[in-house]
Amino acid sequence: MSSVRLVRYFVEGIAADGFKVAKIRSRATNGGAMRLYERAGFSIVWRGERFDAELAIRLEKVHLEKRLG
Repeated sequence: MSSVRLVRYFVEGIAADGFKVAKIRSRATNGGAMRLYERAGFSIVWRGERFDAELAIRLEKVHLEKRLG
C-alpha cells in the first residue's frame, strides 16, 4: 500500500466515525511528510514556531487540515 493510500485509509476511518475535519501536525522542515499530506488532500492552516517539550527547543511547525464529507 502506498503512503498516500495509507493516509487516505485512516482519513476514511476518521470520517466514518463522524468527524468533519481531519487534523495533523508536522515539523515544517519535514518536506517528505508535507508533500505526502498535501497529496492526500490536506491543506496548511497554520505555520509558526512552537516549543517542543520532548526536544526542549522551539521548532517551526505546521498544522494541516482536511475537510471530510
